[in-house]
Amino acid sequence: MQRRAGLWTVLALTVAWTTAAWASDGEALMRALDDSMATAGERITVQMTRTTGSGAPREAEFVMTTLAPLGEAARSKIVFTKPAGVAGTAVLTVEEEGKRSQWVYVPEVGMVRKLASPDRTEAFAGTDFTLEDLKLRSDFANRSYRVLRTESYEGAECTVIEDTAANEKEQKYSGYGKVLLWVEQGRWLVWKVEFFDEQGRLQKILTAHDLHQYGDRWRFDTAKMTHLLDGSTTTFAGSQRETDVALTKSDFAPTVLGD
Repeated sequence: MQRRAGLWTVLALTVAWTTAAWASDGEALMRALDDSMATAGERITVQMTRTTGSGAPREAEFVMTTLAPLGEAARSKIVFTKPAGVAGTAVLTVEEEGKRSQWVYVPEVGMVRKLASPDRTEAFAGTDFTLEDLKLRSDFANRSYRVLRTESYEGAECTVIEDTAANEKEQKYSGYGKVLLWVEQGRWLVWKVEFFDEQGRLQKILTAHDLHQYGDRWRFDTAKMTHLLDGSTTTFAGSQRETDVALTKSDFAPTVLGD
């Protein structure tokens, strides 16, 4: 599916109208992107490697399962399988329009804990990703999306979209002042994401690699997050991707974490 929308004006008297049109266009692009990522069930095994300026790389493995049908809530479950010290640890995310809920299961304590809004700025499993970075869809109730420009990235013509908090509550709990996304409309892919802190400093850069086509879907199998402020990097390298996995909502209930 492809959706293309563009609103332009050359009349100085309509500058205010144009600004609103760009914002609406950004939301339309993000909705199309969300639609392209819709799935009746996917599963992928991910090798996680974090490197710092000193010391040996830290490695782990997890399996991520996703259920995100069109027009319904999006759900994901991450379960660690390696190393032995974190095996069984799980993170469950459920996203509906304007609402996002997350739960964590830690085998050592044998309990499922629901995360509060401030917890989403915490690092995910000691990586350069935060729980906020693991979102599945755009949040049109709490975020604003504005088209900034078009430019080429890795040979793909991309639209650069600015993602900012749309209200005071979201601004309070988000870990970022703004986020920029490089979106390719042809295949509906995000090639790069830049994360800025509240002071406007570029904090992290996420880049996507290893593009493959699975049926009529395009997916990146590798993501690399570079933390510019401390020099560390985290790479998620996917393998054994399965599409059209038979899943139901019950597979993502908090009560099944740890089973």
